[in-house]
Amino acid sequence: MYKRLITIVLFFSFSALASIPPNAHFGITQKNDDLTVNFTKEEIKFAKSLEDLLRQLSRLKLNDYTIKVLKNNDQSTVAFKEYRPMIDRIVKISKSKKNIKKFVKACKLGPFTIKQSTKSKQLKHSNKILNIYNKKIDYFCRQYILKSVLKIKTSKLRRKDLKAVAHALPFYLQGKPSRYLTRLLKRTKRYNKNIHNHLSAIITENYIKFNLYPRKKITSRLRVTQEFTDYVESRVGRPEEIEYYYSEFKVLKKLYRKAARANNSDLASTYIKQLLSFHEQNSKYIPRSAALKTFEIAGKFFLYKELYQNSLELLQYCKQISITSKELNKSLYNLIHANMVRKDYQKSLAIIEQNNLIEKFADLPTKLQFWIAYTMQQSDERYLAKYFFSTLVHASPINYYSIIALQQLSQMSYDKTNKIFLNSLKANNSIAKININAFAPVYLNSLKRVAIWAKLKNERFADLEIKTLFNKNFKSLFKNTKIVKKLEKSEIQQVLTVNVIKLLAQLDQHLQNFKIIQKSLGKDLLKTSRKLINHLFPFKYFGQIKEFGKKLDPLIILSLIRQESAFNPKARSRVGARGLMQIMPTTAKGLDRKVKKRDLMESTTNLHLGIKYFKMLLKKFDGNLIFSLAAYNAGENRVKRWQQERFTTDDPLLLIESIPFRETRQYVKLIYRNYFFYKYLQNKNDIRKSIKDSFVIKTF
Repeated sequence: MYKRLITIVLFFSFSALASIPPNAHFGITQKNDDLTVNFTKEEIKFAKSLEDLLRQLSRLKLNDYTIKVLKNNDQSTVAFKEYRPMIDRIVKISKSKKNIKKFVKACKLGPFTIKQSTKSKQLKHSNKILNIYNKKIDYFCRQYILKSVLKIKTSKLRRKDLKAVAHALPFYLQGKPSRYLTRLLKRTKRYNKNIHNHLSAIITENYIKFNLYPRKKITSRLRVTQEFTDYVESRVGRPEEIEYYYSEFKVLKKLYRKAARANNSDLASTYIKQLLSFHEQNSKYIPRSAALKTFEIAGKFFLYKELYQNSLELLQYCKQISITSKELNKSLYNLIHANMVRKDYQKSLAIIEQNNLIEKFADLPTKLQFWIAYTMQQSDERYLAKYFFSTLVHASPINYYSIIALQQLSQMSYDKTNKIFLNSLKANNSIAKININAFAPVYLNSLKRVAIWAKLKNERFADLEIKTLFNKNFKSLFKNTKIVKKLEKSEIQQVLTVNVIKLLAQLDQHLQNFKIIQKSLGKDLLKTSRKLINHLFPFKYFGQIKEFGKKLDPLIILSLIRQESAFNPKARSRVGARGLMQIMPTTAKGLDRKVKKRDLMESTTNLHLGIKYFKMLLKKFDGNLIFSLAAYNAGENRVKRWQQERFTTDDPLLLIESIPFRETRQYVKLIYRNYFFYKYLQNKNDIRKSIKDSFVIKTF
């Protein structure tokens, strides 16, 4: 009878287990084409404690409660199984803080190598987040050792007390100097000469041995030998010379900027010529990046003051001192743009021909490609213009410059314009379908961690988790390795990417999704399709926007929200802007005196005030979309000043490039791009409309 009872119990137990989806214990289920992830309280608590731990390691203050949470929840959080060795290490370190010998042993610090001194990108662990934690633990250990030494009375310090410090010295000497090391040098120099001399000797020895860059904060506190002085001069030149010439450069730069701000073109011209001459003679002492930035900004200042000779001389000098391809491409763009502003299209064409940019076209950045094509169009080189514009649309159809290129083709009465665009979106995007149950625990745990970090708004960790996932050995991701043999590497990557996209869409993590899709398109991992565009341009809050906008096209507000907050109603910027439309509290008060800061996190209030404010801007700027968007991002007063000082052209494309703030310039371009695709998804696009008219909102 008992045997029969046991058999019945076991039968029902196994039946119950069989009814549970295979991956239910991982919290991931698949219904039709959608993925669902469920989290336990312990997993969220564990992840939050991991975030706290990272902050504590940076501050050199470990919290016992955080360590306790990580230790106690270690076994119940299956998704973080990979983190267990790291958690064990930090628990041991925390326990041994009071005994320096045990502490050093628990830290398990490795020796410094030449590879580390040259910033080798070799990773100790395949998980990029664990790499961050392990490096941060190493940092904590080394700084804590120094901190412990500083607790010993300086006059009683002995060489044996510096043993652990000596082992870690090369790490202290890299990059930004440790404040604890500088403090130790300062104290020993004053109170313990013998220890200071010993410390100076081993520091200078490490500098020379590992060819490290000498930092003034350290070297100024050392007792140096002639050998070390020779090393410093051979490594960086005479420090006093570098400091002198760079200081003189900054003095002249300051005088030029003061004159430029006062709109005194003659005085600004005098100072910039002096600065240019000074740099030509002493360029080896002045950082190239600082010089390029200074002369580029000055070149644009004179351009908009219509002092073209000064402008072109400075921009040509930028090209002359550029070394990297990035610097050179930027300098060439600035020269082409300057000549386009002054409507000297033949000069722009000459720059393109002299630098063989037509032959190099395929390898150039999209921005430079567009302005080469635009120069061809303005110079009546219609065949080349059509070819380059078509190439741009095919290569990256979701790019701002591709949209403008498409409209330019339409303006040139190119019959195949619509066909080119539609073909670029009809690429074969068929992706292999693999049920979630075919994946191994390694993959499911990674996917769940992506979801947890996304849920906690930790974009950095979610992104790193995704990178880690894509770098794993594909065979380890599947229960049956035969799947890997049947599919190409690119097909597996597509499946992994699409699963992440579905997961983040389900979690309403649109910003992270946008980034993944853009990267995948950039790497040619996914092809542009209408389905993908739907993921990139969601219609969230569309009903509410229509209600508040009334006459205003709701698609322009959708485009703005996508850029401002990525549809996150709780978004908050570093300057204090809040909610869906990222409204500043002071702006909100001007629109409604009763509104409070917390109200801006409520979607209805935020949309009502944001749309009201944007309509006011459209009215002030006569429906000009460029000025209205720039004012929404950078402020009305700035735009009014730019209208007087910089906006000297009626060409909307040159006008956008004339916006001095990079962030605002990019903002206007991306919202225009968004607007185009929202209209495309609602079949409202009219690419035959002139570029100028497309930047004007007539009804609002």
